[in-house]
Amino acid sequence: LLGLAAAVAAGAWIFVKESAKGKNAEAAVAFTSAFTRADLEMVSTDHPGTIAAGNAILLIGERDLTVGNREDARIRFEEFVSKHPKHPRRSQAEFGLATIAEMEGDLKKAEQLFQNVVESGGELGPLAMIRVANIQAEGGDLEKSMATLDGVMERFVGNPFIDFVDERRQAIRRQITLAENPPPAFEWPEIEEPQEEPETDDGKASAPLSTIPVDPASLPEGTSSTSAIEIPSLSDLGSEDTGTSPSDPEMPADADIPSEPENGEGAAPSQDPPAGATEGDDKETP
Repeated sequence: LLGLAAAVAAGAWIFVKESAKGKNAEAAVAFTSAFTRADLEMVSTDHPGTIAAGNAILLIGERDLTVGNREDARIRFEEFVSKHPKHPRRSQAEFGLATIAEMEGDLKKAEQLFQNVVESGGELGPLAMIRVANIQAEGGDLEKSMATLDGVMERFVGNPFIDFVDERRQAIRRQITLAENPPPAFEWPEIEEPQEEPETDDGKASAPLSTIPVDPASLPEGTSSTSAIEIPSLSDLGSEDTGTSPSDPEMPADADIPSEPENGEGAAPSQDPPAGATEGDDKETP
């Protein structure tokens, strides 16, 4: 009897296994022919518990996330994890949930979900580990981020992200060096404020002082070539008792100054001969 019971149990197990294979095969056909969202929804409802049904739910969530519909994507990823906990693509749903958390600023939750993907050992492991390193760097822990990237190189040898990881490591190493040896702070040069020129008694600004290069040998004793020499203004040059202005030519003080002509508006004396004079007279008629 014991042997018979064992045989019946083995037969039932084979029947269930073959039935599951048949259901999965039928669901797989339905999934491969599904293109629209409605088609995918039908696969998930008509073939519950199958791998194809999980794939349909996951694909709907990925499409929602691609178009920026984060809330619907989150619902689909959470539905996938709860209904298909042993699905071979579970890490893909967790990666999507981690991405949403990172986009919404919940870096602690995102880091934990990415770590779950790393521990699952799937094909998304190295990419999830890189995302963890990025979150650590954004949080200011550069040393920890560098250690995480080193772990990617050691744990996932030959992964397709090797070149990117190496570039990222070099960038973080430069950040660490810059943090340890910051450049000197830039100091703006001091700018002297312009000084106001002193005013004279009449309220006008006095003539500026100019410094001109001179031969030190020609200077009187007690002075230097850098001594300031006062340059008087043009108005001061014409204000002396010489009776001249800077624009006048030199003229003796006792020189006769001709008076204005009397024949009107400064006109020159007439050159016409006086009345009674004849041609050839060399003298003017008085």
